[in-house]
Amino acid sequence: MSITIKLSPLASPVPGRGFLQVRGWEHDAGNLEFAIQRNQDDHYLQHSQQWGNAPCWFAQHFVEDAQGDSISHEVGPDIVDPLLQNSATGVFNFRLRNPDGSAEDDNPMKLMEGLALSGAGSATGP
Repeated sequence: MSITIKLSPLASPVPGRGFLQVRGWEHDAGNLEFAIQRNQDDHYLQHSQQWGNAPCWFAQHFVEDAQGDSISHEVGPDIVDPLLQNSATGVFNFRLRNPDGSAEDDNPMKLMEGLALSGAGSATGP
């Protein structure tokens, strides 16, 4: 079974933050690594929030939900902002793996409505 991935706003939305949920991962949760590839040019999101031609793995701790049917991790502006800045131009492929390389899976990632750039709502005005 392939994984399905979606990035949603938090239950109480915060600009630049999102809830990354993965269904169908048939291995242990915990410390995992993911890479995000932009389909339009096959570049990968880098730690610098730029896009490069080599995979860049983000090491994160994923938690299994109470029902045991998905794993999740809260992500910040380093992930959310570059995706939203490029969301109109393409689809993103999400790759997830164990740090030891014993398990890996990938599939397109869905960006859900309601996500906002980290600068949204922070401007002050008259």
